Amino acid sequence: MIWINILEEVNGSLKFRNVSFKYPSRKGVHILKKLSFTCKKGEATAIVGPNGSGKSTCIALLECFYDPQQGAVLLDGHDLRILNVKWLRSIIGLVQ
Repeated sequence: MIWINILEEVNGSLKFRNVSFKYPSRKGVHILKKLSFTCKKGEATAIVGPNGSGKSTCIALLECFYDPQQGAVLLDGHDLRILNVKWLRSIIGLVQ
C-alpha cells in the first residue's frame, strides 16, 4: 500500500465500502458485516440505531483507532490507512 501522509485538497466525500469488523477482545462477534454507505460533501449525516449496532465502531474506524478486517473506509477515494492519522484527526469535526 502506498503511504500518502496528507491530501493536498480535501473534498469531503466519505465512503464505507464493504466494511467488516470484530473487536480484538470479542473475536467471535461481528460488529459490522459488509457495511457500505456514502456521506457526500456538504450533506449532514446521522448514524442511528440501537445499542450495540456499530455506531461508535463506525466513528472509531473513521478516526483510525482501528482498521477494518475487510473492506475500506475512504476519504475522497483514498483509503484512510494510507493517511497520516494525526493530520486526519485534525480535519475531522464530530458532533456526538
